[in-house]
Amino acid sequence: MEIVRKPVSAVAVFLLTVFTLTVQAAWGGTIYGEVVKVLDGDTVDVRIGEKTERVRIYGIDAPERGEPHYAAAKAFTDKMTNGKRIKFITHGRGHYGRLLAFVIVGDKSVGLELVRNGLARVYSNNFAPDNPLTFERYKKVQIHAMSGDYGIWGKEK
Repeated sequence: MEIVRKPVSAVAVFLLTVFTLTVQAAWGGTIYGEVVKVLDGDTVDVRIGEKTERVRIYGIDAPERGEPHYAAAKAFTDKMTNGKRIKFITHGRGHYGRLLAFVIVGDKSVGLELVRNGLARVYSNNFAPDNPLTFERYKKVQIHAMSGDYGIWGKEK
């Protein structure tokens, strides 16, 4: 019996890639992509393969449009991420359908750096970092930013 091999179509490969990324996003995992747009301090659009995904930085809350320090938080995230290849450690989806993820550039967490500079606060509700050690690290950095009156906690750093 001879086995006949048929070439895999580009459509099949694309669909398999989208399915895999969707499963990783829903169940957690690590994805790599390029930030193509920064919407605000804690939300970015990311190109993952052929797909663009909206990502909410997990565990933090940065100022919204019209709030003090919105522009500084957005500029900070833009400088750290825009046009760069980024590691995303996913944690499912939020209630607006955005992918929730820790966003890592090199060896730095964008969320942690925003908190360190007083440009975001750590969530303490069900969106808080789920690992107790990570949560404590974020809270420690936030306390330092608060005591230094950085960003949203007082004066600019």
